[in-house]
Amino acid sequence: MEANTVQIIWTVLQGISTVAIALCGLYLAFRNTALTSHKIRFDLYGKRLAVYQSIKDFVRRVRRSDFPTQEEWLEYRDKWQEVAFLFESKVVRWVQNVKDEAEMLDSSMQILQGGEHVDIEMMGSSAKDKQDAERALFRLDQEAETVFMPYLDFRSLRLNIDRK
Repeated sequence: MEANTVQIIWTVLQGISTVAIALCGLYLAFRNTALTSHKIRFDLYGKRLAVYQSIKDFVRRVRRSDFPTQEEWLEYRDKWQEVAFLFESKVVRWVQNVKDEAEMLDSSMQILQGGEHVDIEMMGSSAKDKQDAERALFRLDQEAETVFMPYLDFRSLRLNIDRK
């Protein structure tokens, strides 16, 4: 009877140890996934910060009516093409809104500075478009930190290893 009891206990211990090893493996896989995700965010940080700074610089310039030259527009566009690879669709849409409003403001300013070749009705419409674009760019400038912070905030990268 003793041999039978020892065999049953041994079988139960083998089952428990198999489950324990499986749970340890599951935990390690989960931690590895979290570490990989955080490493990717860390590796992309420099590129994301450069795009963010470029866009903030652009918005501030346009808001000061210091419109970029054609060459600078191309540089900004090159930088913005990286947005699709570095960020999610929410940021891509936000950057597209910045671009659209800046183009609207630029075109309104060109019409308003056009002089005698522009009729009064078109100038009134352009003045309203200019005001709308300026307000939109102000709002977008204020939203920039909110839109980009989930990608640039290192505090969110803590792994909470020490917490129980």
